[in-house]
Amino acid sequence: MSFNMLVNLQDLPANGRQWNWTLPKSLLEDPLRGTVDALVDLESDVVWNGEIRADGQIFILQGQWCLTLKRQCDRCNMIFSFVMQGESVQDFSLFPLGKEMLEEDEIDTCEHLDPPGLVDLLDVLRESVWLAYKPVVVCDGGCLGLCQHCGVNLNIESCKCTQTHVNSAFAALKNIKFD
Repeated sequence: MSFNMLVNLQDLPANGRQWNWTLPKSLLEDPLRGTVDALVDLESDVVWNGEIRADGQIFILQGQWCLTLKRQCDRCNMIFSFVMQGESVQDFSLFPLGKEMLEEDEIDTCEHLDPPGLVDLLDVLRESVWLAYKPVVVCDGGCLGLCQHCGVNLNIESCKCTQTHVNSAFAALKNIKFD
């Protein structure tokens, strides 16, 4: 299946352009198209639905995407499948043609493109995923993590530590007697 991922804003039809794609992970991992650190260890193809349409001098791109990545839990260090979902929302205008006709707040929020206004949808998707990437993830909200003393994964086995070790700057406060 071929994907036409380049949009020419000057030639955009009156009803805009819509897509409902399942992009192969090989396309997003293709080093010839650039690399994005957030797209490392993709487990699935990427489902991306969206549209780009004109609203006066502004071209509005909106879409939803979903993918699955291999991630490492920040509590227990286990590798797990992390489902990531997000939105792509971006405004474009043709520069300098449309700049005089834009409101001041639109000037700051739009990406200004030289005519003919070529937008690479793959770049938009990759940027959206990168911006939505969470640096810290856990495998489950109830993940118990690792024992701070012996390092055992508390989700799998019980800790066999016999004493409680306190390495806190506030540990001395436990000896204070209050009357």
